[in-house]
Amino acid sequence: MFTTKPVACVVVISDLVTDQRVLKTCNLLVKQGYTVHLIGRETPQALPLNTTWPFNAKRIKIPFSKGPLMYICFAWALALHLQRIKPQLVIANDLDTLWPSIIAKRKWGSYVIYDSHEYFCEVPELQHRPFKKAIWKMLERRLIHKTDARITVSDSIAKAYAAEYNLTFNVVRNVPESNTDGAHLMPRAALGMPENQTILILQGSGINPGRGAEELIKAMYELPEMVLYIIGSGDSWQNILNLASDKTLKNRVRCISRISKTELQSYTAAADIGISIDKPTNLNYKYSLPNKIFDYLQAGLPVLVSRIPELENLLNEFPCGVFIENHNPRHIAEQIKILAHHPNLDQFKMQSKRAAQKYTWNTEQEVWLKLLSAVKYNNM
Repeated sequence: MFTTKPVACVVVISDLVTDQRVLKTCNLLVKQGYTVHLIGRETPQALPLNTTWPFNAKRIKIPFSKGPLMYICFAWALALHLQRIKPQLVIANDLDTLWPSIIAKRKWGSYVIYDSHEYFCEVPELQHRPFKKAIWKMLERRLIHKTDARITVSDSIAKAYAAEYNLTFNVVRNVPESNTDGAHLMPRAALGMPENQTILILQGSGINPGRGAEELIKAMYELPEMVLYIIGSGDSWQNILNLASDKTLKNRVRCISRISKTELQSYTAAADIGISIDKPTNLNYKYSLPNKIFDYLQAGLPVLVSRIPELENLLNEFPCGVFIENHNPRHIAEQIKILAHHPNLDQFKMQSKRAAQKYTWNTEQEVWLKLLSAVKYNNM
C-alpha cells in the first residue's frame, strides 16, 4: 500500500466550477484518501472557485483563448504543473489533457486514467476540418494505448472506442448526486418564473450548433401559452440571445448564462418539461447520453428528446416522455403540445422518478472504486 498519502491530479481544460462530472471525481478521490489537485484553464467568463472544496483547485493562465496555440500552451503549462506535483495518479479528462498526462507517466510513473467525456475526434468542431481532425486522431492513436484505464460517458461511445482500439472503456454516466431532501426546491415566484404557464427548460454548459436550441426557440412562436428557459453557455449562446430578443415572442424565451449547480437545480425542479434535442449530425452527438437528461429525471420531469440510440434505450426502459422525429420548429411545437397534454403525463413523471432511482451516482461510482483499487495494487 502507499507509505504516504497518495496524490492525484485531475486535469481538465473546461470550466472547473460547472463540470459536475469532474467535481464528483475529485470528491470521490478525497473520500478514498487522496490529496487531490484539480487543475484547469483560466477563462474570462469562468465562475469563481469554491473555497470550501475539500481539494486544491488551480486555473492555469495562458496567453491564448483559442486555436492551436491555446492547446499547445495549456499542455506545456500543465506538464510543468504535473512536474512540480509528481502525482501517483492522473485523471486526464478528454484528449486535450492526455499528452501532458502521459508525460507524467513516462517521467514519474504516474498511473493515468483517461476519462473521455465525448467521442472526441467526432465532435462537430472537427467534422469539416480534416487537417485538425487528423492531428487530434494522430495524438489519440499514439497516446490512448499508453493509458492504464479508460472511462467514458455512454455505452455507445465505449463500444465505438473498443471497436477502434481493442481497449476496454468503462462507462460512468453523467448522473447527478442524489438530492432527496428537497433543499433545492424554490417557489416559482422566488425565481421570477411565471406561476400559471407551462415552463420548458433546456440546460447545458455546451449549447453549441446542432443541439436544437435555435429550432426550439422558433417553435415557441407556435406555443403562446408556454415559457422557455434556456440556461447555460456555449458556442450558440449569442445566436440564442439574438433569436430570443424578438419582441413578438413577448419575453417567453428567457436566457440565463451559466449558474451554480444549486441554482440550476432550483430552475429545473420548477419546470414542467425537460428538453434534449441534439441532432445526430455527427457521431459524438449520435452516441451521446446528455448530462441534462439525468437532471430532468431527478426533478421528475417528463422529457422531449431526439431519437438517438442512448435516449431510445432509456425511454424504452423508462417511458418518461416523447420523441421528436425531425427538427422542424412546427413539429417540435406539436410534440411539446402532445407531451404537455398527454393522457399518460403522470405516468411519465413517475417513470422519470423511477429512472432517477436506478441511475444514481452511488451506482456509477462503483466503476471508479474498482479502478482505484487497481491503482493502489499497482503502487504496492
